[in-house]
Amino acid sequence: MNAIAESLDPAEFVRSYTTDKYGEEIAAWSGATLPEDLIDVLKDLKVPQIAYAEISAALSEAVLPIFEKEHPDDPEPRQAIGIIKSWLKDQTEANVRAAKQLWVFHAANTSSDAAVDDPAGAAAYAAHTVLCHAILSIASPFPALSAQRAAFTASRAGLPNRRAMSLVKEVGHKYFAFLSKG
Repeated sequence: MNAIAESLDPAEFVRSYTTDKYGEEIAAWSGATLPEDLIDVLKDLKVPQIAYAEISAALSEAVLPIFEKEHPDDPEPRQAIGIIKSWLKDQTEANVRAAKQLWVFHAANTSSDAAVDDPAGAAAYAAHTVLCHAILSIASPFPALSAQRAAFTASRAGLPNRRAMSLVKEVGHKYFAFLSKG
């Protein structure tokens, strides 16, 4: 151990080391104003795919009431979130296949035509699109991009930016405790 490390108490040494090693990421995280920017930081820190799926699942759950307000009898989005949560618990090939099949189904059954002149329909369509991106965070080779698109689309569905930021930060802190909670 060097003389500087010996002169610091252990907690201060960890803070100092973390700041030296991850200073740019910490600054970007603290200065982010959009959830997509937070996801960029997580991408730079090389979080695992499961983190993006967690973010996307949380965003999907947050916009689910918006979708259900317009489509109260449609159980499929809630079932899809269940499949995503199953994958989060157990990343088996069977759960990946289920997510891919689900994405194909949702992509084929999503039409933006109904949303053109109807703000409530547009919000429900955007909420449905968040779910599609959540599924892609599992089933595609670009989970960070899928999570970013889920965050962007969640705002179009009506999810407040502050809530989306909070959901992304919650996952980020789980993987990197040194990131600012503010």
